[in-house]
Amino acid sequence: ILTRKGMENLDIRTKIISDKIINYYNKQNLHDPVSSITISIRSLTGIDISLLQSYIQNKGMPWENAKVVFKDLPNRVECNVCGTRFSADEEWTPCPDCGCPGAFIDVSSYRMDLKEISLENGQVIKAKKAILLR
Repeated sequence: ILTRKGMENLDIRTKIISDKIINYYNKQNLHDPVSSITISIRSLTGIDISLLQSYIQNKGMPWENAKVVFKDLPNRVECNVCGTRFSADEEWTPCPDCGCPGAFIDVSSYRMDLKEISLENGQVIKAKKAILLR
């Protein structure tokens, strides 16, 4: 359960992410309206995709019709006892090999990747932009 302060932190992170996406677009010297933004994200980031889309669309032109398309990726963890790497949906998932309940979350599980920005004119800008969320 998230506290009010926890929710505010997520809102701030979501706003920062939207600003970083927009800054990336601006650095590419693009001016056409955006139809979609494709991102890869892991569930442990806690980012609300609909909130991210709302922040972006509220920036006005060229963002007002932009849709956020996301590819959900598995979270990666590493057992702190035996070193086994595995995917997990929760922070405290036991290791499948040794059963240890505490595993380190791979820092990449707190990362979002901006994959591409599609413009309404049909142009697709491939982006390889990692945004660390922690």
